[in-house]
Amino acid sequence: MSDEAASQQAAPPDTALLAAEEAKRNRVWDRKERLRVIFETIQWAEMQPGVCRNTMESCLRRQREILRRMSSTEAQG
Repeated sequence: MSDEAASQQAAPPDTALLAAEEAKRNRVWDRKERLRVIFETIQWAEMQPGVCRNTMESCLRRQREILRRMSSTEAQG
């Protein structure tokens, strides 16, 4: 493994830092307010339209396009 790859690997979490960040969050956020915001965010995310990139129709359409390009390339060559 190269030095660059080794330096990009995730280090284990610093438990003292995690505890400090959680304490800071608890000082700023009221528990009820924090849960309300979390639930609102979940509800918002659930209402967003799904992204279906790999539907059967889209895969078949892409396959037809690839085959069309391949056949036109073979016909030219």
